[in-house]
Amino acid sequence: MSIRKLASETLIYGLSSILGRFANFLLVPLYTWILVDAEFGDIAYFYALMGFLKVLYTLQLDTAFFRFGQDREQRSDAYSAILRPVTGYILLLTAGLLLLAPLSASWTGFPTYIPEFRVIALILALDAFTEFPLARLRLEQRPLRFAAIRITGIGVNIIVNVLLLLVLPMFLDQLAAPWLYPESRLILVLWANLIGSAITFLLVSRDLRFLLHTAGKDLFRPMFRYAAPLILVAFAGVINEMLDRQLLRFLLPGTDDEVRAQIGIYSANYRLAMVIALFTQAFRYAAEPFFFRESSSKNAQLTYARVSRLFTLAASIGLVVILLFQDWLKFLIGRSGSSYHEGLKILPILLTANILLGLYYNFSVWYKLTDKTRSGAWIAIGGAGITIIGNALFIPQFGYLASAWTTLVCYALMVIVSYSWGQKHYPVPYPLGRMALFILSALLVTTVARYSLEHLPDAGRFASYVGITLLFALGWGWPEYQKIRKMQPDDGA
Repeated sequence: MSIRKLASETLIYGLSSILGRFANFLLVPLYTWILVDAEFGDIAYFYALMGFLKVLYTLQLDTAFFRFGQDREQRSDAYSAILRPVTGYILLLTAGLLLLAPLSASWTGFPTYIPEFRVIALILALDAFTEFPLARLRLEQRPLRFAAIRITGIGVNIIVNVLLLLVLPMFLDQLAAPWLYPESRLILVLWANLIGSAITFLLVSRDLRFLLHTAGKDLFRPMFRYAAPLILVAFAGVINEMLDRQLLRFLLPGTDDEVRAQIGIYSANYRLAMVIALFTQAFRYAAEPFFFRESSSKNAQLTYARVSRLFTLAASIGLVVILLFQDWLKFLIGRSGSSYHEGLKILPILLTANILLGLYYNFSVWYKLTDKTRSGAWIAIGGAGITIIGNALFIPQFGYLASAWTTLVCYALMVIVSYSWGQKHYPVPYPLGRMALFILSALLVTTVARYSLEHLPDAGRFASYVGITLLFALGWGWPEYQKIRKMQPDDGA
């Protein structure tokens, strides 16, 4: 598989990823324009909680499937080996969460949100059942079908959100439809998600036929041994990405409404920064099976180095676009003068952090290819420790600004450790100097441009920013394009 094909698959996966992460970025304007910041804080808090629980549902066996399903002759056996035991496990886990919903609501400080916790359990179960059929599509290099399924479910989610939050309230008052006016509109958002997840499940439900296959049952044990350390990696990843929302709730000073509002402001700006994270997610969808397929190639390390360089360039261009045009993009997270906009100061920090997270995914290929997943677990656990300590120490004094800086420091250290450790076990000639130059020049260009052109009228600034973005993209991108087109050997510089 060529780098060109990897790029095209990343674009296709990106379409579904951009439309889909955490009930999708396209819903942020709807939430931030209609809901008060405290309600949006509830949405962010509960979706962060779902991120933790999702790891329990999938057990990272999709990655084990990529590892053991590389051989086409063994692929169906590996798939059946996962699907049978996981189905029973998902059903038991969901039953437990449904029964424990009152306790969960009480423990988390939302004693009246019992229905919300039950809906979350059903969403997680449906999403877990769809995860493995979608992983099979990724391994079989069928990104168009993958994207079609994802986009259909997400489209339904968007439509139902708009109906419940915007359209139906225009025609139905509280007397006619009291269910449209709950204490918190979080439940409406969750209902929309549940319907979208159900549609996605129906689209992949034909894969349930693999439950009838008995071949490959001996594969599950080695697959689980391979995936077990990755469960810790995934939990640590969720901690690094989402625990700040949980800790902000308990460590921020102020009343309950004030704390929920601060979480809402932080989460809205985090969503804006997640444009880079969405690109990273799209890249992961395409790159993870690509790395395994490419591992037998004699030039595999050279290919991985090229891929990392191109990822960094693309992400740096995205950083330039978001930072230069944030005066217009901010209206995606609220009207003019919205309280959400006071959090824009953390945008450069979170964007840089998300680029580093993408680099970590690139650099961590070594422990997956060499079956040293325990090493990856130790790196991830170290990152989680930094996240917990940094947030716990500094949130009371600096608020969500501490969460943003902690995220950046955490991912920076994980990149350094993963690279250093990986070079000892699976050396890859990553062009670190060039990659660092991409990121630093992006930050420098945007800082200088915003401060030097802030006196211009909006039209003049917009035109200037377009020109600067094109110059940056062409200045760095054209030489890289020429290298790919000619497929010149990379000297690692």
